[in-house]
Order: sequence, then structure tokens, then C-alpha cells
Amino acid sequence: MKRTSYFRLILSFCALTASCRATNTEAEQRQAASRCQQTYEFGNYGCAQLQIAVEWPAKPWPAYRIDVRAVPARPSPGTMGLYSEFATPAVVPIRVTRFAPDIPSSGDTISMWISARILADTNAIKVTGVPLPTYAGDSALRVVHFAPVGEIAPVDTVRLVVRPTR
Repeated sequence: MKRTSYFRLILSFCALTASCRATNTEAEQRQAASRCQQTYEFGNYGCAQLQIAVEWPAKPWPAYRIDVRAVPARPSPGTMGLYSEFATPAVVPIRVTRFAPDIPSSGDTISMWISARILADTNAIKVTGVPLPTYAGDSALRVVHFAPVGEIAPVDTVRLVVRPTR
């Protein structure tokens, strides 16, 4: 009888330990995903986190494509961040990755244009390299804060109100 009680006690302890470890692992995985990852491609020296809160105009729209992006205000080799899709999300997350070593530590910044546009996707334009006409758009110049690889970059929220250009 005592052996069975000890066995149950040990089994309960193991189950409790395993469930706590699984919870910690999930939390650790979420935290690790929010850290600036080392990609081992072209060198990776840090990242910035942006949340673009976009207010879209009322529909109907012409046939369209959505374009939301972050672009350096001045030519800056080694900075890359882009998001683009066909849906109209209210919040667009963008992670800007720094591929040049001139921003090695947290607290460093770069000015970037953050923009959201509705592009008229007409079938008449079939020439490669010719940009689609902008139906509506908004942009903001923002100072973006970078964190080095392995650290969590602060999330910067940018609010854009997309309005027709005409």
C-alpha cells in the first residue's frame, strides 16, 4: 500500500513538473521569437520592431493592391524592412533588419519613411518597372530604434490614415 502511495506521489510530481516545463518553454519560445534573430545571412547586426496601425478609407475602391513599407529616409545600405499583401489589415507588423555593422548597440536610430498605399491595379499597365498609380496613401517620417542581435527591440507604433490622393 505504501509503495502505491509513493508511486502516485512521484508520478504526480513528474506530471506537475512536465506541465510547468511545457508552459515555460512556450513563454521562452515567444520571447525568443521577439528577440532580434541572428540569420547568418549577409551579416545581421540587429533589428527594429514596428506596428503600423492603418485606417483605410471607405470602400468601394478600384481594383487594388495594398502596399505598406518602411524605407530609410536617406540612402542606408544594409537596412531592409518591407510588408506587402492584398488584404487590408488594421495593424501591420514590420521587422526592420540591419545588415550593416554601423549600428551595433541598442539605442541607435535611423530615420525611415513609413507608408501605406492603395495602388490601382489596372490591367492597362503591363510594363515591368512602371509603378502602379496611387489611389490613396499616407506616410510619416519616423525615427526607428534598433536593438542588437539577441535583444528585444522596442515596439514603435505608427498611425497612418490612408486618404484618396484626388
